[in-house]
Amino acid sequence: MEELTIVLLGKQGAGKSASGNTLLGFHPFHTVPSSERVTRACSMSMSTVDKQKITVIDTPGWCDSSQIETKMKQHITDFVIACKPNVFLLLLPIGRFTKEEINTVMNILQEFGDEVTKYMIVLFTKGDALEERPIEDYLKELHSNLQEIIKICGGRYHVFNNRNKEDRQQVSLLLKKMNEMVKKNEEKRYTEAMYNKNKTQHRNEGENSVLKNRNQVSSCDADRKEKGEKGEKEEEEEKGKGETLDDTIDLETLNRKIDKMTKTIQATEIKLLKEINQLREGISNAQFSFLIYIVQEIRIVLIGKTGVGKSATGNTILGKDHFHKAASSKSVTKQCSLGTTVIDGKTIKVVDTPGWCDTELSEAELTQATVKCIDTSFPGPHVFLLILAIGNRFTSEEKQTVQQIQEIFGEGATRYTMILFTKGDDLEDTTFEDYLRGATADLKALIDKCDDRCHVFNNKDRNRSQVTELLQKIQKMVRRNGGGCYTNSTYQLLEQYKEREAELQRKAEAARREMKARDAELQRLIRYVEQEQQRQSLREKQLQEQLMENSHIMSTTLERIQIEKNKRKQEEERTQKALRAQAAEHQRLMKLERQKQREEQLKHQRYMDNKELKRKNEEFQHKQRMEMERQRFEQEKLEISKRYEETMFQLEQQKQKKEAEMQQFLMEKIRKKKNCIIS
Repeated sequence: MEELTIVLLGKQGAGKSASGNTLLGFHPFHTVPSSERVTRACSMSMSTVDKQKITVIDTPGWCDSSQIETKMKQHITDFVIACKPNVFLLLLPIGRFTKEEINTVMNILQEFGDEVTKYMIVLFTKGDALEERPIEDYLKELHSNLQEIIKICGGRYHVFNNRNKEDRQQVSLLLKKMNEMVKKNEEKRYTEAMYNKNKTQHRNEGENSVLKNRNQVSSCDADRKEKGEKGEKEEEEEKGKGETLDDTIDLETLNRKIDKMTKTIQATEIKLLKEINQLREGISNAQFSFLIYIVQEIRIVLIGKTGVGKSATGNTILGKDHFHKAASSKSVTKQCSLGTTVIDGKTIKVVDTPGWCDTELSEAELTQATVKCIDTSFPGPHVFLLILAIGNRFTSEEKQTVQQIQEIFGEGATRYTMILFTKGDDLEDTTFEDYLRGATADLKALIDKCDDRCHVFNNKDRNRSQVTELLQKIQKMVRRNGGGCYTNSTYQLLEQYKEREAELQRKAEAARREMKARDAELQRLIRYVEQEQQRQSLREKQLQEQLMENSHIMSTTLERIQIEKNKRKQEEERTQKALRAQAAEHQRLMKLERQKQREEQLKHQRYMDNKELKRKNEEFQHKQRMEMERQRFEQEKLEISKRYEETMFQLEQQKQKKEAEMQQFLMEKIRKKKNCIIS
């Protein structure tokens, strides 16, 4: 049999190194669950499997072409071409198929060309995610882009479960498919000539596109010439338009004021929380039990990228299969859904949300669906569980997901956010603390921003202790937040700031356009005067030539020239006067516009002051209610103490009465006994 030279290609975290170890039957390639790239350079290892010699080439993870380093890409291609492989394994993990995966696969195919598809097999990793579901059912509802990739590769695919090291049958079946493909290719290999042919073809396509663009530009130039002199002047006037109202609206000052107000509100919230905590420390245990009793319902919102296990996490918390989950290349959850259960006497409400980076939903639809979670968890969630998967690289797609969620809910939502890592079984012998210590700088910064609030889940193990520990962490965070929750008013206030700023920017843009139009009109008048001057100069030149030819009418001509000069001078004076009037009008309009903008800013300032006053009144009322509640508890405690003292006093009187009766009884008994003795 032909020796197999196998190249493993795929995105970061797809399981290339683990698949190479499964193929070879030992562990030459380093594997560890990590949030950053583990394989930094190409490596090669050889072995004999089923009496056939194989060479496996592990490569660093690919990503979007806009991000992958040029040197790294060149290193991979040079190493692969030098080995002359006859098998390419394109690795895709079972789960959601996002835009980043699509771009990665297209980048690989574009780099190696159409010829590489003859030598390529799609290898699905993380086959254990299918559970008992056959791969055929998974392929039936496959994403359209993924179906197209398998079709390009001749319909060749295979499934690997890298955790089941003892199952060598999966390796034997893959070798059989490889040998069939090699035989179909007449034992040919992917060569440097094929790679260079692909690059030459891309360069030719690029040159053709450049020539096409040049032809389009030339045709546009020809059309412009046909428009005539008038059209050219109009185009020059459009090009000559400039910004004249940049200094009329000081948007930077307004933005600074809005930022300052936002910081003031956040500082006031923090101050209020500190005062509540101090009040809690000062009251008795009975009063603190009352405050804890208020939070007898915990509302949890699950957010995160598609395919990280939000629905499975919700089912683990609820202790039942409430949310629909399935191993699929498409997003399963399309809208917010609510699940409820009771744990240790507390009502637990879990809201599942659609996954970000979904290839079928637009960003606007995702934003709208995510915001609905606040209404679904009315009056608001106590905690946002940001779901991240163990082993998934913390790439730009994850960073973008976190950034978009923060933009939706604002920086204030960070106090209500906890990071939950799923797929805890992927840690194997690695502890969760070691995994966090080896995390990327971006992931560590995110955890630090959430005050180190994080937890790990194994959704395949329905051990309730992990749920109990999570709820304890949530309750601790809720107590730190004063027992409150993230409310829709916080989101609405953020939206009001954004809408107000957008409205002011729209007004500023409209004013700029109006000033541009006026400035263009002034420029047109100036050009008209210059053209008139040029025509007058040309006319003077013609008159001078006539004077030279007709010397006998020189005196008459000179008088005519003088008259023309006087007329021209008068016309220039009138034009300059008109221009000065236009300039004065322009200055007056600009002054009015500045005054209007100042009035708008003052109006906005008054509006925000009223908002701040209303918030302070609400804060004062809240403090009054807390003080009244404290006094009521003190009064109840005094009444209980008073009743206790009265009861003890009555019991003491009864005891004394009983003792007196007993003393009298004993005296009577002694007297009778004496009488009996005397008798």
